[in-house]
Amino acid sequence: SDNWLQDGEMKIRKLDEIFELKNPLKMLQRLIRDHFFLYMSHRDFLKVFLLDIQLNRRFYSSHVYDAFRSYSSIVESILEEGKKDGSIRPEINNRVFKYLFLGAFSHLALRWLLLEKESKRDILEEITELVFLLCRSVSTDGVEVD
Repeated sequence: SDNWLQDGEMKIRKLDEIFELKNPLKMLQRLIRDHFFLYMSHRDFLKVFLLDIQLNRRFYSSHVYDAFRSYSSIVESILEEGKKDGSIRPEINNRVFKYLFLGAFSHLALRWLLLEKESKRDILEEITELVFLLCRSVSTDGVEVD
């Protein structure tokens, strides 16, 4: 029964290998977009993660949570890099932004899973808008979404 946990842990650990970009805002855009696409392309895992794992108290004392925390800390590292190069506003609270991103993801993904009324095009448009809004909220200059 721990098979799905191991599978989820492996998927989470592989996500930190996707960054070959040097621009922190582009990296942040890619992370947010890829986070959505990865989970949305594995809807069964997403449903289990959101409904059974994330809301289970035991998750937060498991080795899988350690992997999830390590993965989610990438957001904070990207923000720090952007603060150093001036592309991200220095007053941004990295932890609060990370929770904002993860909370927005959970809310949208739950809605898509439970209501199943959104077309793939609508979902893609919402992901694009969320990427834009989140990145614009931390950017020093404004941001274009690729």
